[in-house]
Amino acid sequence: MTELTIRGMCACGFAKEWELAVLSDPFLEEMDAQFSLGMLKEAIRRKAEPHGPFYCPKCQLMSVYFYFVGHWN
Repeated sequence: MTELTIRGMCACGFAKEWELAVLSDPFLEEMDAQFSLGMLKEAIRRKAEPHGPFYCPKCQLMSVYFYFVGHWN
């Protein structure tokens, strides 16, 4: 089992991290024949972008953004 860390951050100072357990390891799965370097670059770009906004429990606004942190462990 692998873990993925996600960080939620808001401009008001709210910050929290979650570690999610992932059942499948992408490196052990069979490679898709349609996979290309362009698809990998697109996946890396999407991972680097913040996702949101979501509701902030501290300031009560829709201002929390989620970021992927680190690597697959």
